[in-house]
Amino acid sequence: PEAISQLAARCPSAADRLQCVDLEHFRHSTRFDYLIAIQVFQHGDASETARHFKKTSKLVRRGGMLFLRVNSASTEVYFDHRVKERTTGGSFTVRYVAGPKRGTDVHFFSKRDLIGHLSRNGFEIAAGPSKVNAKRKPPKTGMWSQWEVVAKNT
Repeated sequence: PEAISQLAARCPSAADRLQCVDLEHFRHSTRFDYLIAIQVFQHGDASETARHFKKTSKLVRRGGMLFLRVNSASTEVYFDHRVKERTTGGSFTVRYVAGPKRGTDVHFFSKRDLIGHLSRNGFEIAAGPSKVNAKRKPPKTGMWSQWEVVAKNT
């Protein structure tokens, strides 16, 4: 909601077309030219994240583009958590037991699984996946890694 509010303030002419909704429950009669999902598809376990890709293939028109950033499985998870599941492709889901996402499931993608989700749902990679690493600022430790990819719906 905060990002949508800031965008509406910067671009008032688009304010009436902006929405903040759960992707799984989003209904729209038109297909979009572009879908931007920055740190969105990682919320949930492996089955939930797989549904995000499936839903997106129905929302983006043929020839349309998906701009995506998700957590990488090489992230050094900082807050206390328990590993909920691991995929054979190297991805995993944690449930945070402390920190700002306490009680939340968050998925961390391997490159292999990310590419698999895209291809199974009709997307062809246009750029990436590229890994972006960010060292946490003290007193936090470790590295947060994310995948960035641009894909075309075929």
